Amino acid sequence: MALANIATLLVQWSYRVLVVDLGLEAPGLEAFFSGFIDNERVRALPGIIEFLMEASSGKLSSQTGGLRETLRIRLPRTKGILSLLKAGHRDDDYFKKVRQLDLRDFYESADGGSIIERIRKYWKDKYDFVLVDSRTGLTDIGGLCTV
Repeated sequence: MALANIATLLVQWSYRVLVVDLGLEAPGLEAFFSGFIDNERVRALPGIIEFLMEASSGKLSSQTGGLRETLRIRLPRTKGILSLLKAGHRDDDYFKKVRQLDLRDFYESADGGSIIERIRKYWKDKYDFVLVDSRTGLTDIGGLCTV
């Protein structure tokens, strides 16, 4: 909730803000903004997990892949822009995809470090702030969040 509140304040102060849901094992950042979004449309959007799976397979369709598919959220009485990149399309296969994701293979076989650097540069050019939600503790995805 703190991340959503900080994002809202930054948007009220006219900043361009991206919130990223990297809490793959417990997704749901979009729930904090459910009153301002089309929930059916949001459920259908791909997210981080689809991007990582595509990149790991070596079939990344573009430099930023599905990461361009952010949801723009209009908050009342704000001048800034709030964009959301969700954890993924939560269909019946979502948690299967999370369990199948091999980040070591992503970095070693798919040049994941270069891919993440390109994404980071893209986000730095497009947004004033990028806020990342992830699980606490030492995890594979935690290292990705640090970058």
